[in-house]
Amino acid sequence: MSLFYNLDEAKYSSDGAARKANPLYQIRDYDVPAINCPVCKTIWKGRRRLYLPVRPGSESEWPKGPLSVENWKIAVKKIRGLLEIDTNVELRPGDILGKPKFELLNGTINDLMFPFPGQVIVTADVATALQQSPLQGIELMPIEIVKAKGNNSTYALPLFELRVKGHGWREGVDESMLISCPQCGRTKNPKSKSGLEPLDETRWDGTDFFNVDHNPNVIAVTSRVKEFLEQHQFSNYRLIPWASSTG
Repeated sequence: MSLFYNLDEAKYSSDGAARKANPLYQIRDYDVPAINCPVCKTIWKGRRRLYLPVRPGSESEWPKGPLSVENWKIAVKKIRGLLEIDTNVELRPGDILGKPKFELLNGTINDLMFPFPGQVIVTADVATALQQSPLQGIELMPIEIVKAKGNNSTYALPLFELRVKGHGWREGVDESMLISCPQCGRTKNPKSKSGLEPLDETRWDGTDFFNVDHNPNVIAVTSRVKEFLEQHQFSNYRLIPWASSTG
């Protein structure tokens, strides 16, 4: 029987304390424009972090949004021409492209930091320990840092984004339930009573780090990750037990 956990930021006494413990703000130099859909009456812009390489000097040519559905499709074709690689990866509104880049704010550099739900930035010590471990389902990507005005931090870089590559599903949730609008393709996270319905182990890919229901903002981990974090005494995270279909 596997035992799973939801990996999340620690509990803080206030929003200000949370910001100081996670002092990073993502700079989105290149992202796929938002869609303004006439059917669902919504401006849709997600936050998948694809980080596909962009051709240098593309700033002036980059499409801006929000756009109508038809103009958005035209913009996506243009964006594909500005990428440094040919790829068949589906692009969605709000996808973050280019290199991961963050503004470093005043605060404390912790072992694990969560600038946004499901987004984890780690120090070099954590990255090294992960690379030396047998844990599966992640890719470590160096991030570019820009210091915020007035930040006198002397912290020695680098920092890394922990990119989750594994996949899993909750019981009773499937692909068909993720589409909110068939016109613009807007997705949603199916509502739940508890937020943590049991994970379906028959549709889990066996990795130690995995997103749930294709939601990049939700990270599940195995008990092996819990043991790893505790063994190294890393800080600034919370593990919430998550039941599975076998218990």
